[in-house]
Amino acid sequence: MRRRAATLAFGLALTGMAAAQDDLGTPYVQAFCVLANAEDGMGRLYLATPGLSDAIMAALGENEKLQAETPDEKPPLGDGIPWQSFPDVAPVCEAGRTVADGDRLIAEVQYRFPDQPDGNWIDRLVLVKGQDGAYTIDDVLYGEEGEDSLRGALANALAE
Repeated sequence: MRRRAATLAFGLALTGMAAAQDDLGTPYVQAFCVLANAEDGMGRLYLATPGLSDAIMAALGENEKLQAETPDEKPPLGDGIPWQSFPDVAPVCEAGRTVADGDRLIAEVQYRFPDQPDGNWIDRLVLVKGQDGAYTIDDVLYGEEGEDSLRGALANALAE
């Protein structure tokens, strides 16, 4: 219940922020970037849809079972939830452009290495509007083309 209330409050706050800006995706990407290391890497769950949250929690449960069965081996999600396409920590995480895709928004997350621009990359958040009017993250599309995604990575990690 506490998490639900926090998600609602956070989402409503972002809705107000977004209404004042030309780019609706910017505050959501900013929050996504800020929450990268919050709560041992789980802070971004506050921004997720119930469906994505459930998929993450189910994957973590399966990951724990695999860890218990083979404690000497690193489990598929041993590095945490793959919220981004590369495990590197970029010094700059910021919003790019946002485009409407039907009822959803696709917001770019730009990861930058100022000293090594060849290492830069872009992922995209799939934002859907809830009944309360706040957007939440329903998936993360990896790369500019988005052929792979967070939901796919969760399913593939545990299918191996």
